[in-house]
Amino acid sequence: MSAWIFLIVVVLVLWLYLPRLGWIAIDDAREQLKAGALLLDVRSARECSEQPVKGAENIPVDELVAAIEGGALSKDRPILLFCASGMRSGAAKRTLRTYGFTQVENLGTVTRADAATGKE
Repeated sequence: MSAWIFLIVVVLVLWLYLPRLGWIAIDDAREQLKAGALLLDVRSARECSEQPVKGAENIPVDELVAAIEGGALSKDRPILLFCASGMRSGAAKRTLRTYGFTQVENLGTVTRADAATGKE
C-alpha cells in the first residue's frame, strides 16, 4: 500500500512541476517584450475576455495550425506563449517548432504574463 502512495505522490509532483522547467524567466520575457516580441495567448477567446492580458494577441491553441498555415505569424519575430496553466502554451511551442519557428518561448501562465507586462 505505501508503494502505491509513494508512486501517486511522485506522479503528482512530476505533473505539477515538470512543465515549469521549460518556462522562460520573467525578467528575460520583459526584455524580449521591450525588444518587440509577440505576446501570444493560446487560451480560448472566452478565457481571454474574462481575464485579458495587456498587449497580448489571442490565437487559441486549437486554431494555431490554421493561423500558421495562413501566415498570421512571422518566423522573424520572437514569440512568448502563455495560457492558464502552461500546458497549452507548451503544446503551442512544440507546434510552432514543428513548423520551423525557432524564436519561441513558453512564458507559462496568465499570472506570469501579467508580471512580464508590468501588471502584478
